[in-house]
Amino acid sequence: MIYFKRKTLILLIALLSLSTFSPIVNAENGVFPSGASAKDISEEKMVYMKYDGDWDIYYYNVKTGEEKKITDAIGSQGFPAIYGDYIVWQDNRNYLDEGLPFFDIYLYHLDTEKEVKISNHKGYNQDVKIYEDKVVWIDNHGGSSNIYLYDISTDTETKITDSSANAFGVKIYKSTLVWMDVRSGSFDIYSYDLATNQEKQITSSPDKQADPRIVDNKIVYHDYQEGNRQVYLYDMNTSQAEKISQGNVDSTIFTVIDGNIVYYQENSPLIMYDVDKKESLLLNEIEPSSSIFFIDNEIYWSNGTTIKKDKLENITVSFDENNNKTTSGNEYKTENDWTVINSLGGTVKSEDNQLVIKIPTNLISQEVQIKITDLAVDDKFPITPISKIYQIDKKGTINGDIELQFNNVLDNDNELDLRKVLLYYYDLDINEWKLLNKEIKAVDATFTINSKYLTKVALGYYNHSSFNDIQAHWAKENLEVLAAHEMINGYEDQSFQPDKKITRAEVIKLIVSALNLTDTSNDPSNFSDIHNHWAASYIETAFQNNLVKGNDSKFQPNDNINRQELIAIMVRALQWKQNENMNVDFDLSEFSDEEQISAWATPYIQYAVETGLVKGKSDKIAPLEHATRAEAATVILRLLEQIE
Repeated sequence: MIYFKRKTLILLIALLSLSTFSPIVNAENGVFPSGASAKDISEEKMVYMKYDGDWDIYYYNVKTGEEKKITDAIGSQGFPAIYGDYIVWQDNRNYLDEGLPFFDIYLYHLDTEKEVKISNHKGYNQDVKIYEDKVVWIDNHGGSSNIYLYDISTDTETKITDSSANAFGVKIYKSTLVWMDVRSGSFDIYSYDLATNQEKQITSSPDKQADPRIVDNKIVYHDYQEGNRQVYLYDMNTSQAEKISQGNVDSTIFTVIDGNIVYYQENSPLIMYDVDKKESLLLNEIEPSSSIFFIDNEIYWSNGTTIKKDKLENITVSFDENNNKTTSGNEYKTENDWTVINSLGGTVKSEDNQLVIKIPTNLISQEVQIKITDLAVDDKFPITPISKIYQIDKKGTINGDIELQFNNVLDNDNELDLRKVLLYYYDLDINEWKLLNKEIKAVDATFTINSKYLTKVALGYYNHSSFNDIQAHWAKENLEVLAAHEMINGYEDQSFQPDKKITRAEVIKLIVSALNLTDTSNDPSNFSDIHNHWAASYIETAFQNNLVKGNDSKFQPNDNINRQELIAIMVRALQWKQNENMNVDFDLSEFSDEEQISAWATPYIQYAVETGLVKGKSDKIAPLEHATRAEAATVILRLLEQIE
């Protein structure tokens, strides 16, 4: 019994520190149940431990105010967890006379009021968590810290980790367990998939990674590798981690609720990060010491003495010191309609809500002010406008790409070829409208652009007749799309000459320009026959990017290119852009001229036909025929559409 009193004192000290960060609220009278500590909540159902001579487990309903004492046994029952109608906790009632800190795990059902011991081995069983019909905990007995799993549906206990584990802070969500582990000498994050029975080490840094939680298919944790505590998010599908906290101040994960991560940064309100939208929201009215949870689409919080609740969209978010007009995002408007954005990013909308500017987090070091103004139609706009012209004024610096979204612009016109919907901006240096989106894609009126282009912007539709000799040509639509994006040019007489043979140099210029390739090498020319050639820089760029190989140190730039050479270059470009290998064995026997295909070109043509990059000419590939300007342009368009 002497040991029990000492143990109780130690437990009390630990719980007093925990209660500072985990207060329990009373929805009916606005105060906390006296002495409540170490809470857990599942919807409106809450459990906690309270000392009244012994530590016992209590249940509390946040909505109804119902409070119920669950345990009344000798010893200490503590650190409960709840899911649905099940409550679990650690319990030392069976070991009071042994003088050792052994604990069992107990399970209780609220409806049946049935209590049962579920740990089937003697140990230091602690840190219990529950999700659906699975209960997990850690046993610190025997020189290691191992994770155990109890399946309620089958009444079975299973040891998850092996004897090398040294686990702490286990969490469970659906079929995934996560914990921190020091088996390798440093704090790392591990996971375990119950569906495959596979353990995985998530981090392996000499710096500390700790306190993992699960958010859908992602793991959020603390990382100390930058000299302070930052919040990182690991994607279990891609095995990639990204930092979501801002700056270089200590950040602390507060809780994980409904797909959101709530964390705290020094000298800042609580921040709620939406994992799916990758957007942050300041919870400006909620103190960092508050307890937070959602019930029926309402957010509840308390500072330790009273409880408040509200719709999330009604939580005021503000960055200024003078309580200027606020909105429910990470921005507010000043009296003269400038929208102010801080480092967490936010959105700015035109008065008619047809233009929305979305600014991601971490692009702003100091506050930026933005104002959008509707303008009259500009006669100098180069194509047919399909949106208003918006002037965007900006005070401050945004370092990176932002998103422009045009609403209700394309909804009522299904006749448009979306590939010819173009975004233009006004270049203040030369006082001209310039094309901004040169990529080929079926747009949804959303564009990612560099913030330096926030001057005047508008959407337009390219419905011009680009060239005077393509009206009846099979490639007319393809050529006009490329012309709209300024990727091809005609001749001085406004013709394109679509059936004219195209040279190897001309093809290379087209593909290098279309892909925006650059030559990152300082090597001298790899071909002896391109010195002083007008296309020398394009050819060298193509070579450095593995698009061309040449023949006997010569490129033969002025030779007409044949179809199999053209296809090979396009396939290399597609593989380079998509980082793919060419593993195909496509049957080309449907083409009557299969035997004319060179052995070196066969895999390229197989890949091109299988992916739809080329379609052949009737029942032929015509590999040795010289390609025309229209054929080359069409294959480039298909390439760009596949890449996008």
